[in-house]
Amino acid sequence: MSFGGAHVAYWRRLLVPFAVLLGLNALVFGVYTLPRSLQERSLSTQVSALRAGVERERTVVEDRRNQVDAARSNTEDTQRFYRQVVFGREESLASSLEELGHIAGSLGLKPGPRSFDQEEVDGAPLVRFVVNMPVSGSYRELISFLDRLEQTPRFLTVDAIRLREKREEGRVDLDLVISTYFRAPVQTVGG
Repeated sequence: MSFGGAHVAYWRRLLVPFAVLLGLNALVFGVYTLPRSLQERSLSTQVSALRAGVERERTVVEDRRNQVDAARSNTEDTQRFYRQVVFGREESLASSLEELGHIAGSLGLKPGPRSFDQEEVDGAPLVRFVVNMPVSGSYRELISFLDRLEQTPRFLTVDAIRLREKREEGRVDLDLVISTYFRAPVQTVGG
């Protein structure tokens, strides 16, 4: 039995250093390792949040770039429009009206007496010149007329098409409202 008692005494002597070592280990864990791991988790969470924030900012920057590109494109289109598409009234009104009559006549449409009106366009240095143009023709002729208007290099818009009368021989009478635009005359001071 003395062998078993010495053995127990040996383990009891080791128990105290083991308990001290265990306590030191728990103390180091509590003082250094636990706060560090909590700090790393916190930093990891912050890094994720910052990465998400950076991605949101990249999206915002890309949206702003797209808006700037669209604004630049719109500015270029506007400048080209005023430089190459619309002209002064004296420069192109007669030729625009002549072209309307020529297209209608070349397709077999019978134009009626035209009436005209004009108005300034709010917010733009333009004058809208409106042509009320009655025409008679077949469906095919009218479609061809509208197609040719779309292809003309002049800036003409078809604002309204109203059926006036449908005839039995396959012809219709329409009232077309067509607009063309011109640069507004420059206003002089005191004039």
